[in-house]
Amino acid sequence: SFVKVGRPSIANVLQQNNLPWHERMEPRVLYLPTWEGVYEENNYSSVRLSAAMLSEVAQRFGLHISAKFHPSTGKRDPTLLQAPKYLGEELSQLLNVSYTVHDKADSIPDLLLTANIFICDVSAVVSECISANGPIFVYIPKDRTIVVSNSDMAYEDYAYTFSSIDELCERIEDVLNGNDYLAEKRKLAMDYILSVNNTINNEFSRKLQEASLKDTLQENIREKIIQ
Repeated sequence: SFVKVGRPSIANVLQQNNLPWHERMEPRVLYLPTWEGVYEENNYSSVRLSAAMLSEVAQRFGLHISAKFHPSTGKRDPTLLQAPKYLGEELSQLLNVSYTVHDKADSIPDLLLTANIFICDVSAVVSECISANGPIFVYIPKDRTIVVSNSDMAYEDYAYTFSSIDELCERIEDVLNGNDYLAEKRKLAMDYILSVNNTINNEFSRKLQEASLKDTLQENIREKIIQ
């Protein structure tokens, strides 16, 4: 059987994001794409769209844009190595647009506290964004089959999915206009995926302490038997 211990790395994010996303700060976008993957059929990355996509979002909605690319970006496809630099150059040419392109090594949990709208790809980072308690937009490429682990909750249950820049902008516009209809579903996903109470109550550390104590007791018993 499995024991739920929560996600210690995002405990601070959960604790600081209790307020509804639109009450915490002005809308700010954090873009967290995945890399291109080992094989092309498993390439779910939106990095090739990133400059055009984020430029459109910044211009259309006047939102601050921040981005952190996956550390392995460009590992299989060297043409993507300069994607962060290219994105910065594109955004810098726009008038009245504020943006930040973070280092690939920056901590995601720390960055989750700086934004309240999240754009992701199909990857594990989506579950981290859930902890930030804000709308999540997930890129679903149309030209390939998405293979993910079995779960009682699909991305569509709690995240706004899109396959083009126009679809993304339509969904962001709806949310900014107050139609955040997945808000309650995100709360369900937060508890289902992150085990909120276990995370906040530091269940992971408690289980480690229990295991350590059990090992110590067993070692003491073995020593007494040997004696």
